[in-house]
Amino acid sequence: RKPTRKPTRKPTRKPTRKPTKPTRKPTRKPTRKPTRKPTRKPTGNSRDIRDDCVDIADPRPVRNGRYRFNVYGDDAKCVDEHDDKYEYGQFDGVEEFSKCAELCVHSPKSKLLESLRGYDYDCWGNTCRCLYNKGALSSKDSKYFDNMNRDEDGEGPIDGTVDSEGWYCAKLAGTDLFGEEEYLLQADQ
Repeated sequence: RKPTRKPTRKPTRKPTRKPTKPTRKPTRKPTRKPTRKPTRKPTGNSRDIRDDCVDIADPRPVRNGRYRFNVYGDDAKCVDEHDDKYEYGQFDGVEEFSKCAELCVHSPKSKLLESLRGYDYDCWGNTCRCLYNKGALSSKDSKYFDNMNRDEDGEGPIDGTVDSEGWYCAKLAGTDLFGEEEYLLQADQ
């Protein structure tokens, strides 16, 4: 036969009974056009973002004892057992997750440490919010923070999270308070 330029509708070979190997080429084009507006959220999975944002996942600042914090939620803010958020004292311009723990333990008056429950850290906004039980903060405490919110009802230990992009919830897992002798030894080091 003489070849023609017109395509035929008949297959040139009979189908085989064996399955064929998948091709490596994608079969379809993307379904959407990319947006021209950039988003605030970096692309990639949250584990990559956490690696860039959380310098130390379990910071242990010291002030009359060791305060043990642990990451409790990624892309989340801390809540109590009733899903209530906590009152907070906020520090702006905090560039590291672990620095937030240091500020929450060292910056406010020591009496506030009794009501400290943890902190929320905004990775992209470099915002640190030290979380306290309802009623712990007074208007006089505003001198310790860049901003403050006393309109939340959270009480007791952190027991859950609510979704919030770019935020990380750190729970106060415990405190190891020094006795007078231990405190003096720690202060000498």
